[in-house]
Amino acid sequence: MNRFSITSLIIFILCHSTIVFAEKQLNTVKVEGGTKDELSPYDLIGNHQSIDSENFNQNFTTLSDILSKQSGIEIQSIGGVGQYSSPSIRGSSGQQVLVFWDGLLINGLSGGSADLGNLNLSHAGKIDIYRSTAPVELSSSAIGGVIHIQSPMLNTEQALNGELSIVNGSYGTQQYSFMQHLETRDIQWLIAGEYLTADNDFDYLESNPTNNTNQPAYEARYNNGSEQYQWLLKGFKPLDNGRLDLAIQSNNSDREISSKINTSSNESKISTNNNNIQLRLKHIWNKQNHSEMKVSISKQTQLYDDRFSSIGLGAQLNEYITNANNLQFNHYLKLNNIKAAFILRSQNEDTKVDYRLLNEEELNKQCLAGQGCETAYKRNQHDIASRLQYIKNRSAISFQVSKIFLVDNNLTSNNSKNDYSETTWSSGYSYHSPSGFEYYLTLANQVRLPTTNELFGDRGLSKGNTDLVPETAIHRELGIRYQGSTFNIHSSIYFRDVKQAISAESDSTGVIRYSNLGKTHHIGIEQTIDWRPIQSLSISANLTLQSNEIVEDKRFSFYEGKQVAGYSQLYTHISTRYEHKECDITISNAIEAAGYYTNSNSLDKDNKNKWDLTLGKDFNNTRISLDISDLTNNSPRDYPDYPNPGRMYFFRINTKW
Repeated sequence: MNRFSITSLIIFILCHSTIVFAEKQLNTVKVEGGTKDELSPYDLIGNHQSIDSENFNQNFTTLSDILSKQSGIEIQSIGGVGQYSSPSIRGSSGQQVLVFWDGLLINGLSGGSADLGNLNLSHAGKIDIYRSTAPVELSSSAIGGVIHIQSPMLNTEQALNGELSIVNGSYGTQQYSFMQHLETRDIQWLIAGEYLTADNDFDYLESNPTNNTNQPAYEARYNNGSEQYQWLLKGFKPLDNGRLDLAIQSNNSDREISSKINTSSNESKISTNNNNIQLRLKHIWNKQNHSEMKVSISKQTQLYDDRFSSIGLGAQLNEYITNANNLQFNHYLKLNNIKAAFILRSQNEDTKVDYRLLNEEELNKQCLAGQGCETAYKRNQHDIASRLQYIKNRSAISFQVSKIFLVDNNLTSNNSKNDYSETTWSSGYSYHSPSGFEYYLTLANQVRLPTTNELFGDRGLSKGNTDLVPETAIHRELGIRYQGSTFNIHSSIYFRDVKQAISAESDSTGVIRYSNLGKTHHIGIEQTIDWRPIQSLSISANLTLQSNEIVEDKRFSFYEGKQVAGYSQLYTHISTRYEHKECDITISNAIEAAGYYTNSNSLDKDNKNKWDLTLGKDFNNTRISLDISDLTNNSPRDYPDYPNPGRMYFFRINTKW
């Protein structure tokens, strides 16, 4: 056992001792599962959690900010409001973490990291986080965990209320959002809309400016703006033996793309339009059985404009059109102490590419040179999955298993085709002691199939590798949870062994190439404490210690680095909130340290020591808040070539009726 493993075990034991001390003073409160109409993270064994809207609708905040405050989750961002950011859970890659919105996979079946910068919280009702194993209802292959954002749930007792928010902040940030509940006959409706824009023109300290590499100086950040608007329509109709739900979403964004070399001549941008419709029918057969049928259809159109700066493979004006559909059947059975779920899912996705700048002769030359071919990618995946839970007295046992059948087609001149057939499973055991503790143990064997982006290239920024093989991971977790009237604590230690990990590395021109790295070993501890010593004061603290070690690198006969690039080995978040009458103040501090930008570990990752402040005042149904992000202007970089804006101010007015 290495030094990190011993340290983790010692801290884990100390945390358990802290729980024992707290137990003598506090009364326990039972943690209930989800409602009858939705799956809750508390229904699965492991370190999972649900964040309700009251925890993120009090002020202006982004999805990336909320997630970065949780244990085990690290965010990698380009920098700037609305710009690209990607989540990592327990040292996973962005491709391994699956992000859903109301059950719709944001990553897309073709894969790639989910872009959190395009997902805003004004329409969200809660955020569910699954760190180790994920419910088979969402995915059969969530090797790096799941983040599930859900809009407000409609029900028969829905109040006909609404709200409006206006935000004005640093670097041209403006946000306008509204939400309104309606009722027509026996149908409940929710309509919501949002507009967000930010030019993100900030100055930053460059250690090696282009005009004088030996003299650090402040430079202006170019081509980093974002603009997006979205709307949502939900409908709910109660039936005699169930319910019918409808959701229609539309999201449009225009984002400038910053290059590694910061120059005013860079004018690259990408325009994205997403539209989807979802229909869910729930039928209750009897007290023991109910079923759900879900259907979703979505279309995404992206226009990638890189005619002037040539960030990737040369001047481009490419259009990508992706059509997808999902059909899923869930059946649930409850009999005495046994709960069972059976899932059948069929997913289909195709992407067509139009290289608008190239004529037929130039297309053929580019294709023969290995710089991408105008083509269509098709991916079809079918899953058969089930979950069995046995609950008796204070013990619970859970087991999930999935069989995945997937076919990839790249309609190039070579007519490339890949077939996969894989099995994943997870199991867990938990025990609730009479003193109020919950002890649990989980074990999972999971698979992540290569994405079409990794296999065939994407957006002119990456070259494909059809020789990639699936990633496999064995995940083990041990945890202790205690919930009292004023004091909650959760400790967990995990181990992940990943084989054939797919690594992305870019060359001097910014072109990304994928390859199977070999073996990586991940170990970490997570500690969460929530304490309310008095009614007006609340304190929360999250601590994560992790090691993401490269055990074997198949690409080279030797390697210098021991840690996988991009992750901090220590990160914490501590927040204190004080409320007095209608006023409140929140001070928080985030620390990230001991990371590297490269797998060779030759370039240290910026340490983060970020302080945030929020001031709020309530006036009847109106709330005014002032948010100051990064008070000390720490400005750490998640990527070495992409600076962060540093200190920012946001003023928000929210009114409800």
